[in-house]
Amino acid sequence: MKKYIYIFTIISVILYGCFNNPNKNTVKSNEDLSKLAAQRYKIFAENDSAVLIGKNIRDVNKIIRIDTLKGRNNPNKVLIFYFSNYDCSVCIKRGLELIEILDQKNYDISIFVIFSDGSIGNIRSRYDYKGYLYEDVDFLMNDLLNYTISPIFLSIDSSFYIIETYHPRIDYDTNDSIFYKFIDGLF
Repeated sequence: MKKYIYIFTIISVILYGCFNNPNKNTVKSNEDLSKLAAQRYKIFAENDSAVLIGKNIRDVNKIIRIDTLKGRNNPNKVLIFYFSNYDCSVCIKRGLELIEILDQKNYDISIFVIFSDGSIGNIRSRYDYKGYLYEDVDFLMNDLLNYTISPIFLSIDSSFYIIETYHPRIDYDTNDSIFYKFIDGLF
């Protein structure tokens, strides 16, 4: 008799597991998945920004020499775009497009593009970017930024303190008002 009760219990548990749908609230479409991913990315990006603002990244001089900073348009208004070659390629492309827009509008700002994990030729051909690229071969930016989400724009002052950050994302277009608020904050 105990044997039948034991078998009945096991069969009941198996049948309950097969017919009970614990995933009633699961995401059902790719659109829902992309909305969920964008929400999570936004939360992570906002948290990263809050941690980074006010942080000194003077060691960026090991990648961008301070003497190159003095020769630029305005060393008090510096924008760094950092990305890893393993980041979201659409986001990297978006960031590089925004840099080209800034170059065309002749803002009085010094812009530096720093990348890691890749070759300059590969990045130039993949993203059709013609501007100057600084390679972070020692992954120094990851250490300076505490392995934050990238790609990321950093607005820094002449003492290398981060003033503001901006993450280019897939769901923004190149006329993004948030990006221009970020840029306007530099002036």
